[in-house]
Amino acid sequence: MLEDEGRLRRALRDPDVNGWHANLAERSELTADIYTRRLDRFCEEFKTTTSALWKPDSKTTYNTLINAVRHYGNKKLVGSTIKGYLKPVISCLYANAHRPFFH
Repeated sequence: MLEDEGRLRRALRDPDVNGWHANLAERSELTADIYTRRLDRFCEEFKTTTSALWKPDSKTTYNTLINAVRHYGNKKLVGSTIKGYLKPVISCLYANAHRPFFH
């Protein structure tokens, strides 16, 4: 539990993530906290940062997401679980207007 709180505090240091979290928290504080921790865990697992994901090079971000799907698939995770891991990442990308690779 303490690790989760540390993960949440660390992620909220990024102003983009903090703003996204605040918007999510207007509907559900619990969802906002879970999504933020998952986003932080994703960045840690794939050795990236939210700042790196936001960069204009959408190909790098796209490749990171594709590699994540492959990685989770190789771990024998089912599609709904993979979606649950990626949903916060994609949500935060959309909220911060980094959409070119979704078109």
